[in-house]
Amino acid sequence: VYQADLPSGKTIAVRAFTSAREDRTETYGRISEYLQLKRLNALVNFRYFEKGIRASDGRFYPLVTMDWVPGATLYEWTQKQCRQRNTQALRQVTDRWVEMVDELASQSIAHGDLQHANVLVTQSGELKLVDYDSMCVPKLVGRKNLESGVKPYQHPGRNEQTRLSPSLDN
Repeated sequence: VYQADLPSGKTIAVRAFTSAREDRTETYGRISEYLQLKRLNALVNFRYFEKGIRASDGRFYPLVTMDWVPGATLYEWTQKQCRQRNTQALRQVTDRWVEMVDELASQSIAHGDLQHANVLVTQSGELKLVDYDSMCVPKLVGRKNLESGVKPYQHPGRNEQTRLSPSLDN
């Protein structure tokens, strides 16, 4: 993921994929379509481009752009708070975590990869989620995973054959 500054002054995250998958375009389309109807505090705007970047060999590869989230990964942020013995900040983010998970569940959304590098903590202590490859929205229930997430953060029974469902984050 790269940080890009647009001529308009806006900063975005840019992620290029190194392989094409037929179902990626449809998956990101369904996610985008659903999230446009739902404004959740922890989710950020993104766009998927099937032919987003051209390599030196002339082939096109997919690209995702996403609002840039200034902040620290949950791991970095938690490590800093623990070193400073800032139990109040840890308690507040714990409450925000529960609110975030409840909000996702209330909209039948699973992020699918709630690992520490995909959760960013802003200066104000808000939680923002990035990397929507494993996300499940209602129109994707029952489909195959694009990604099965980082193993230590997943249910031990989850693998490449696990079907998408709103309970993936449980």
